[in-house]
Amino acid sequence: LTDLPFWPGMSFLDMMDFIFGTIALPFGGMMISILVGWKWTVHKAGLEIAGGNKKFLGIQSKLWGFVIRYLCPVIILLVLLHSVGLF
Repeated sequence: LTDLPFWPGMSFLDMMDFIFGTIALPFGGMMISILVGWKWTVHKAGLEIAGGNKKFLGIQSKLWGFVIRYLCPVIILLVLLHSVGLF
């Protein structure tokens, strides 16, 4: 399995590395950050991280909420676009 006809210049293992290592991992990380930030809500995730400690729900939770909702998906998207050569 050297050169595949539908992916010129790549062997089967190179293609699997590109698909799962370069595309799937950043995409999965972006989906997890969106899921935790928007669907599961920052408040519930903060309680889980703090182990039920209500002190976590102060300024750290607001900062963490901003990072997980907005900053992480954008940065991971930029990494994904750069790794596939679009940015």
